[in-house]
Amino acid sequence: MNIDSLTLGSPVPGKPESGPDQTETQGRLILSRDERDRSTVREAWLAACARSSTRAVYEREIGLYFTWCDEQGVAVLRAGRADVDHYRQMLLDRHEHSTVAKKLAAVSSFYKHGTEEFEHLVPDNPVAR
Repeated sequence: MNIDSLTLGSPVPGKPESGPDQTETQGRLILSRDERDRSTVREAWLAACARSSTRAVYEREIGLYFTWCDEQGVAVLRAGRADVDHYRQMLLDRHEHSTVAKKLAAVSSFYKHGTEEFEHLVPDNPVAR
């Protein structure tokens, strides 16, 4: 599916929305502009990973972060430091510090790539201190 061909649509009556930024029109999932933009940054970032093992880990970790953001109503490309701090705390409640550091390194790498290659979409890296 070509990202440029996606447009916003109205939710189908009687069907629940697919997510906070998604609607479904006649059985077709329609992505919001935020989701298209974050997908564009995500795909370019993953393509820039030299090692397939790194790419697989990053893909998993950024998917978990995107899911958390969606559940919290946070627009990924407009997330702030407070949002990342909440994500970090949720991770610390479930994982050791070393594991949390690795997970946040992937998220930080995503934002770093975005600020360097897509500065019009990603204004800053909310993970960086």
